[in-house]
Amino acid sequence: MGIIFLDDDGHPHLLHLASHYSLQCDDQIDGHAWVFPAIAPELLPSVVAMCARVVKRNTAGIPYDFRYDTTRFTTDGQLTLGTAERGLTCATFVLAMLRSAGVELLARTEWPKRADDQVRFTRIHRSRTRLGADDAHLDAIEAEIDSVRFRPMEVAGASSEPPPCSFAKASAAATQMDAFLSTLAT
Repeated sequence: MGIIFLDDDGHPHLLHLASHYSLQCDDQIDGHAWVFPAIAPELLPSVVAMCARVVKRNTAGIPYDFRYDTTRFTTDGQLTLGTAERGLTCATFVLAMLRSAGVELLARTEWPKRADDQVRFTRIHRSRTRLGADDAHLDAIEAEIDSVRFRPMEVAGASSEPPPCSFAKASAAATQMDAFLSTLAT
């Protein structure tokens, strides 16, 4: 999950957090699906400008972690982690980007903790272990396995609704998008 934006020359880019300290700005968007956000049109230039600043300021990447509450980017694109927050997921990266451009996409307090999310977080933790992540990062991820998970498809679904989007609307939109994407795969 990421943000597709056009640069000053009209070329598309996909900005996303691929993994721990792996912030990527890809020039190739073929094969990706996207949702045009239902945010105020006057805020779109702020989102595009934020993308450029985040790429410029975070050349060392962005840490990956689960807990998300107040993390954002400063006006010059520097990551500012919230209290007891240590990084972002691909979905919360998008949320933090939009927040930093003036869009609070979700009614976050409505998001429940779900047992299957802990299963997903545990799998991610194990994959980081296999990839050789350092002990401090592994400990941080393990401590956040019970965090609320903002699922990528729900965040994508929420972007099709005027913000702040409720959990119910985001879930319904995610289900519709899943169904549509399934038809493309067959």
